[in-house]
Amino acid sequence: MAAKKHKARKARARVTGRRERERGRHRAEILDAAEAIMMEKGIHGTSMQDIASRADFAVGTLYKFFPAKDELYACLFEEKVKEIWGMIKRALGSASEPLDRIERLIEVSTDVAVKYGGFFQIYMSETAGTFMVRPMTIPSLKKRHKRFEKLVAGILAEGMERGLIRRMDLRYAAMGLIGLQRGLNAMWVDERKRDIESEELTEMAKNAFFGGMLTEEGKRLKSSARGRISTTNLAAQGSEQ
Repeated sequence: MAAKKHKARKARARVTGRRERERGRHRAEILDAAEAIMMEKGIHGTSMQDIASRADFAVGTLYKFFPAKDELYACLFEEKVKEIWGMIKRALGSASEPLDRIERLIEVSTDVAVKYGGFFQIYMSETAGTFMVRPMTIPSLKKRHKRFEKLVAGILAEGMERGLIRRMDLRYAAMGLIGLQRGLNAMWVDERKRDIESEELTEMAKNAFFGGMLTEEGKRLKSSARGRISTTNLAAQGSEQ
């Protein structure tokens, strides 16, 4: 009797697991469809019926996953930010020195613009006017944004303590770095004809930040680091010939 009950429980667990996987797959399909059609029509120009048709679901099924369009968009935005946070952590994992970590932050910020430019173009176009969901009012996004500000401020604080970055108000310095990169990326993503490559955008941000924020010691260290990189590159090129 006990063996039969155990077997029945295992069978129910398999069915439940299969249903959950199927639900997760359907949810992902809906979010992918929503992103694609919002890139075409904008948020306000996209209806739940549009999304349901693109995802090949009945609109009633769509409402079982997301009761309203603003809830769907908020969820889509959260998914993207999670992915971006993962990119940031991986990028910083390869650097330990504060100036190197700042470089990695600038580089990964450009990578985000390249990879998610289409999606954030939707966001930027909508936030210029009335917008149904302000991402910073979504608790999970607001918390993650604060973590990012704290991360940047911590890197800058270490640079100031070591005499590499000029001393200034830490919060303003952190927001200056974040704002600089976001502003450049926003303009680059929004350009219909891009006159510069993403690599040039990265170098522009680095030059703007390091040109105004480094102490003489920081500039010396940065210059010597670039010299070592150039020497390494020349040696590598010589070995290939």
